[in-house]
Amino acid sequence: MPAYEATPPRALLEPILQSRATAPERFFRVVDDQGLPGHVGCLYGFSHIDGRTPIKLATYAAFRERLPERVQWLLLGVGFVVSGRDAIDDRSAVAVAEEAGTRTFQLTTVPQRAWLSHTTVSAPDPEAVLAMLHEAADLFGTAWLVGDAPAVAPATGSESVAIESERPGALVLTVEASAPAVLTVSEAYAPGWAATVNGEPAKVQISAGALLGVAVPAGPSHVVLTYSPVELLPARLASALTLAGALALLAFGRRRAVP
Repeated sequence: MPAYEATPPRALLEPILQSRATAPERFFRVVDDQGLPGHVGCLYGFSHIDGRTPIKLATYAAFRERLPERVQWLLLGVGFVVSGRDAIDDRSAVAVAEEAGTRTFQLTTVPQRAWLSHTTVSAPDPEAVLAMLHEAADLFGTAWLVGDAPAVAPATGSESVAIESERPGALVLTVEASAPAVLTVSEAYAPGWAATVNGEPAKVQISAGALLGVAVPAGPSHVVLTYSPVELLPARLASALTLAGALALLAFGRRRAVP
């Protein structure tokens, strides 16, 4: 008897699974208008741009609502789109699978997890950045930031960005920049993200309307991004204070017990 599969592979999934099997280290995300069962990405090891949660970050929700799909897909590193539409907002996309009127399209652009920018444009709020991104000609060479922009300089040589390790709420990147730049990571911004660059605390800004931006110097950099929900910080502080108080009382009691 064959093993039971709660979500057996479907024709729409085959190109996605083949891409994952051929290059397991390759980064890409999937857009699913319709056709794929919930949590199938978790089961087969690929990422969806929205996930399957009712919780929506306001900044990311505005990004999804206001930007053209083509712009969203580039910034989010989309590799495949599953849709019931005959055509999608990318004329170069190729239909690679079809099932019951739903198609899987493969985009021809190379998905990017993170990139360096050597020019900046800043605005006071995410809405203003989204308005500029709507018609932006240079999505990656320019860092589109909320708030004050750090000092950057033109690139003078070869550069690289590599993901050293990644797990939910934590990314470690190795960066080689030829000049000061802004590193944008295709990850949804939320209060609670923190960064260190070469062991020193660094500011995390909203980049590209809803992603993470961190300034890096020229030369090699070790960048660590970690997320801790802001709403948990007071509870953690209270727990730490309670523990400290309990340990102090215990130590005091032991001192009194010594003859």
